[in-house]
Amino acid sequence: MKNQTKWQLATLFFLLVFGLSAQTPALLKDINVALSTSSPRNMTTVGNIVYFSADDPIHGQELWKTDGTVAGTILVKDIRTGSSASNPSNLCNVNGTLFFAANDGFRGIELWKSDGTPDGTVLVKDINPNAADSAPRGMFVVGNNLYFVANNGTNGFELWRSNVLDLSTQLVKDINPGLPSSDPIGFVLNDGFLFFSAQVTTNGGTDRELWKSNGFTAGTQLVKNINPNGSSSPSEIVQFDGKVFFAADVTTNGVTDRELWTSDGDAATTFLVKNINALASSLPSNLTVFNGALFFVASSPNLGRELYKSNGTPAGTTNEPTFDIVAGASSSVPRSLTVANNTLFFTAFTAAAGRELWKLTTANVASMVKNINPGDASSTPQALIAVGTTLFFTATTGTHGRELWKSDVAGTVMIQDIVAGSTGSNISETDMAFRGSDLFFASNGPGGFELRRSNGISVVTVRDLGQGNSNPADFVKMGDFTYFSADNGINGRELWRTDGTVGGTSMVKDLFEGPIGSNPTELTVVTNGNTSTLFFVAGDTRIIFKSDGTAAGTVSVQTFFVGVVGQNPTNLTAFQGRLFFTATNSFANGAPDEKRLFRTDGVINVVDQVGGISLDPQNLTPVGSNLFFTATNNNTDRELWKITSNGTAQQVKNINANGSSNPTELLGIGNTLFFTANNGVNGIQVWKSDGVVNGLGTKQILGAANAFELTNFNGRLVVLTQAPNIPGMKNLLRLNVGLTGFETLTQSFLQILQAAGTNLFLFGGHAGPLYLSKMNTQGQIIDLGELPDQNGNGFEIISAGAKIFFTYPMTDFGREMYTSDGTPLGTGLVLNIWPGAGSANVTEMAVCGPDLFFSANNITNGQEPWKLANVILFDGGGSDERDSNASMDEQPSVLPLRIAPEINVYPNPATDFIRIDLIDNESFSGNLSLMDASGRSLREAQAQAGETNIQLEISDLPKGVYIVRWVQSDGQAVTKKVVVQ
Repeated sequence: MKNQTKWQLATLFFLLVFGLSAQTPALLKDINVALSTSSPRNMTTVGNIVYFSADDPIHGQELWKTDGTVAGTILVKDIRTGSSASNPSNLCNVNGTLFFAANDGFRGIELWKSDGTPDGTVLVKDINPNAADSAPRGMFVVGNNLYFVANNGTNGFELWRSNVLDLSTQLVKDINPGLPSSDPIGFVLNDGFLFFSAQVTTNGGTDRELWKSNGFTAGTQLVKNINPNGSSSPSEIVQFDGKVFFAADVTTNGVTDRELWTSDGDAATTFLVKNINALASSLPSNLTVFNGALFFVASSPNLGRELYKSNGTPAGTTNEPTFDIVAGASSSVPRSLTVANNTLFFTAFTAAAGRELWKLTTANVASMVKNINPGDASSTPQALIAVGTTLFFTATTGTHGRELWKSDVAGTVMIQDIVAGSTGSNISETDMAFRGSDLFFASNGPGGFELRRSNGISVVTVRDLGQGNSNPADFVKMGDFTYFSADNGINGRELWRTDGTVGGTSMVKDLFEGPIGSNPTELTVVTNGNTSTLFFVAGDTRIIFKSDGTAAGTVSVQTFFVGVVGQNPTNLTAFQGRLFFTATNSFANGAPDEKRLFRTDGVINVVDQVGGISLDPQNLTPVGSNLFFTATNNNTDRELWKITSNGTAQQVKNINANGSSNPTELLGIGNTLFFTANNGVNGIQVWKSDGVVNGLGTKQILGAANAFELTNFNGRLVVLTQAPNIPGMKNLLRLNVGLTGFETLTQSFLQILQAAGTNLFLFGGHAGPLYLSKMNTQGQIIDLGELPDQNGNGFEIISAGAKIFFTYPMTDFGREMYTSDGTPLGTGLVLNIWPGAGSANVTEMAVCGPDLFFSANNITNGQEPWKLANVILFDGGGSDERDSNASMDEQPSVLPLRIAPEINVYPNPATDFIRIDLIDNESFSGNLSLMDASGRSLREAQAQAGETNIQLEISDLPKGVYIVRWVQSDGQAVTKKVVVQ
């Protein structure tokens, strides 16, 4: 019986999305509570949102955003679909738009931008065509322009510019002509020019000097060749008092002296500020502007490495440190100069206190803030960042390890011991961002290395993105329990069972004690009289086990399989109270590499070889009193075979006397088997069989050449065939009552059929959106909506009573579960299990009794088992609409192709209002709705036949993506997305 179909789609969709309140899926149990880490990094604030990259178990390292709440922490887009990572990096806020580098798996590491929505997260330009990387980096914002460094494959790493308004992205100048890179670094804006360090190739190697650019090729020039005898290697470039200041090298007689330089953009005004260390280099570093002066760290003879101050002129720059914290030739080596609350903070070392936090006030008074790690041991403050009037930083004590601290007018204190004890929380020093008065950072703590937020009082985990996955699979019902395989992170993958409650969910047995799992697969229930037995394949040697649901009753069936490798039982099938399966023949007559058919009633060591001389049995399909399968004779002629309940195997018919007929798509309806086969004369046709060997009951039914999607629809066979002369167009055919030929029900761009009760659901589309519709037993078609934009591959569908449930990945919601009862209002999202655009990765759907079980990830618990209760009991309007006295054969045999309604929505994006054109609305009244992403209706309007334009006010709505839905009185519906900005 065809009750589940899996396939992959590559088409992009769009659908009405709304929450269905009748049923709500529930997490069954968090089986694997082991913690993993999401490793948040690259944090950047845009408006009220902090963007970052993070690694979750489904998507890999991708782009995320947070507003500081659990619900507001969501995946922006799975740029590289699946578990592979796009690795967003170099995140940069360009006037409210996020720019970054990422790899979508097709075009290498390139420049992207995002407005925080999946649809608004797009490639800006494939700078280095095809899969090669342009590897954008060094982002720097000037007005509406983003300057960065990239490699187009022809000019090496050079200076590029992208405009945030028109997205024009171009090379500014090939500073180092040809393939060699100029590799610009250290961007600073001064007087309308971008200053930076760049290198050019010379006869003696490369020469790195100071350059400037106005954003155009002609305006990108060398400022001055500061060191004619080598590279001056400008660094620490800062803007101060209308000029740029930097450290640079000058080589004289083979001796290099690195000192403080300045420039206003001309060669003549580019000069040495002060030769602080006449005997060697002073090595200026940490250049920081504070209180109207330039502060920096430098070395001088006999005075060590200390803090200096300059007004930007040679006269205003002394040869001695402004603050000699450690007198004499010893050094305090100040580091991490950071301005916060009119104070210059830095770290410094003294013999008495070690490296601690120091400050310099506007009154030019320098002092140690606090000896955080008492005595002469260092607390080594790091990651100093100013948030409003508060300085956040990390520091280490012997009691608490490295944790988050703050310093403000109230004092200097540790905010929280995130990881208790001396271990420390390992706060990321490079990945911090602030929003308002809150600091966002990544650290160890509850849930692993995750995203956290502090308001200066306490620390909270914003959202735990990385959890252990039990990855449940193979749900099957037996008695009062549903059985499945899962991995709890301790025993490996083993057999589990559940009664539908958290407390009633437990492991049946750890077949092989320890962390190595037995990996149960092919769970199959066999019922004989009043007794049911669960069979499955498990263990390294892949042998058959049976279980009655208890640990003691879970044992291997074939003890003589133990230690024998390569039998690989597969195709486990229940038939007539016994288990049939295929395995390599290594314990019975025949060559050891031959696949044969076997059966067992579950008694230990009682396994019979059946199937006669048939080899490589496949497609085991029980129909009535026969178990049909396909097999070869001497590995050459694949034909239709059967085995009866007494174990007798026979070839039903040699359909192709001159070769293999290759029967496929075996489907039982009643006591008749339907399949496709090729007799060598008529090509691939539909066949039927009653199982009588060489009887007249096995014959072909012409009229459905190359049929596929054989489906049992209300006791009748329906199939799809390719329509002639129209690529992608399919004929939907139904077998007549006499089983002698086919009638055409409709012709459309169909792809998938799924029967549920008296509904036949049709998925179709061609070179555009995919549509869902349904056909009732009268042959009437009702359009159910246009499916959403797809993001990734993978699709599952299953019938449950008169409804279908299906999953696939889409742009706005990821891979979630959808349902349809055959009505437009009963078609939509069941629940956005993984909030926002992240994928819940819904998979492994199975109807067990009245309930639907499946595997899903809600971000909090990882990939775990879920249950949707009583899906069979919710008919939802999917009943047969035809008159009970009407005959199906009295309906028209050919139905016209339905044309879905169309609407236009503009302006899009919109701010104050939107207008909706109801195109060709001559005959239908209907209802127009504006909904948010959860399906909640925010605006509604009625339209009468002939009314073609409606305006809706939206000025009070928050920014985001909304859905406009038009439902005609005939039930047809269409949806469009609109962005409110």
